Amino acid sequence: AETYQRLVERLGLDVSKRMNDLTPSDIIKIRLIKALSHEPDLVVIDEVWQGLPQETVKAVCETLVEANAKKNVAIVYVCGAREAGRFPGRIAALGLQAARRPNLEASASL
Repeated sequence: AETYQRLVERLGLDVSKRMNDLTPSDIIKIRLIKALSHEPDLVVIDEVWQGLPQETVKAVCETLVEANAKKNVAIVYVCGAREAGRFPGRIAALGLQAARRPNLEASASL
């Protein structure tokens, strides 16, 4: 319970909001709190900050760096190539380029 409350405070989540009133930022915060409150050995994240306000991105990044440094949580995140290298320590980035669509006409002729 202590870890949960600390994460709620750190990320600035308003737990009194109704489900219908949650923003995309709130949902990301809830998912992160849910994942980290169990003190896992590994967290895998996929494009967690895409489209989020800068203050939420900063809070999420700081929370992940803290989990890595203090709790020795290994973190793997999937991101755009520009975001790769955002974190120090045992935090691995899978910086991916935009996927190319296959040429279905060429494939059909094979």
